Amino acid sequence: MCTPGKTLRQAEGEYYRLLSKVGVTKRQLGVTSYAYRHQFANNRYEVLTDSPSPVRGGGPVSKDLSDLANLDIAESLGHRRTEIVKHYLGSN
Repeated sequence: MCTPGKTLRQAEGEYYRLLSKVGVTKRQLGVTSYAYRHQFANNRYEVLTDSPSPVRGGGPVSKDLSDLANLDIAESLGHRRTEIVKHYLGSN
């Protein structure tokens, strides 16, 4: 997912410079860009399951529905493994 012809380090530098330029820094907003990823993941989970995520105090949902939501969220965040989503959503 890097810019063609750039190393990961160069792409990360470009990413953080752009965030700083638009004011998305811990110093300016009190949050990092990862806070937006967490918010997106949790909001998406609630849309897909009609229940808040575990980290937001949601109750249990069916395993099939939760698995489908986790797959959707993982793909949306650019992850290949759905286990990563637990770091954003918590687990039941």
